[in-house]
Amino acid sequence: MTDDVVLIRAKRPTRKYHGKEEESWEYWEDEEDGVKIRKSFANDKSADYLRENGMIPVTKAWWKRWVGSLVYGKFTPDGKLKELGQTSGVSDKMREKLTSEFNPFKLKTEYKHSVIEIKAMEQMKSGAYRHPTFERLRPDKDIEECVMEVDK
Repeated sequence: MTDDVVLIRAKRPTRKYHGKEEESWEYWEDEEDGVKIRKSFANDKSADYLRENGMIPVTKAWWKRWVGSLVYGKFTPDGKLKELGQTSGVSDKMREKLTSEFNPFKLKTEYKHSVIEIKAMEQMKSGAYRHPTFERLRPDKDIEECVMEVDK
C-alpha cells in the first residue's frame, strides 16, 4: 500500500557502519575526536589497521552529514499532528536534497511539514505502518489532506 503523510522532522543517521563490505568501505572516522578519513586516502590501509588506530567505519549519510530516517505523521480528526513512525529507504540523492547545508543532520526548513508518499506492507489499527519506506515528495498535495481515518 502507499499513503501520503506529513514530514515532521528527520533523525540523525546511524553512525557506525555494520555492513558486509567493511574491508573496502571508504568512510572512516576517529571514534574519539571525529576526524574523518577516506580509506582511499589512507594508502589503502586495511580495515584492521584503521581500527587498530582508533578509526571506525561510518555510514555514508553520517560521513556526509545528511539526514537519516524521516519522521512522519498525520492529523487527527481534531486537528493535532500525530507522529506515526519513521521511514527508511531514502536515496543518497534525496538525503542530500533534504539536508540543510547550514545545519548538518537537519531537514531543510522548506521540507518540514510537507507531504511525502510512503510505501508499507499495511497500516495497523494504531495508525502506524508496517515496514514503511520513502517513495517520493508530494509537492502537489497539501498537508491538510493527510488526516487519519476514524474507525466507525
